[in-house]
Amino acid sequence: MAQKILAITLAFNEASGNSDAAAIAALFTEDGLFVTDTGPVYGREAIQKWYEDMFQQLQIKKHVGIPDQGCPHTIGTAGNEVWENGEWSETIQFESGDPKEN
Repeated sequence: MAQKILAITLAFNEASGNSDAAAIAALFTEDGLFVTDTGPVYGREAIQKWYEDMFQQLQIKKHVGIPDQGCPHTIGTAGNEVWENGEWSETIQFESGDPKEN
């Protein structure tokens, strides 16, 4: 399971760097949940739209996600849901400015 999560993390890193909203959304299930600082986004189609809108405002130059060694954690009674802890950083560039590292 941990290897699969790492593969998803690496695919997310690449898709983010390519500003590929469809590739990011494809990493989620049809009914996936993406939690943002402004609230949850429900469903693959809505997640893709969220990223498309974001990519119109900025470009992610580099995204690096590193899961903790103890991840993932299985949740849910069916055992088919996971969450992970880790670290991430990214360099973004807004349409009207210089790159900024988060």
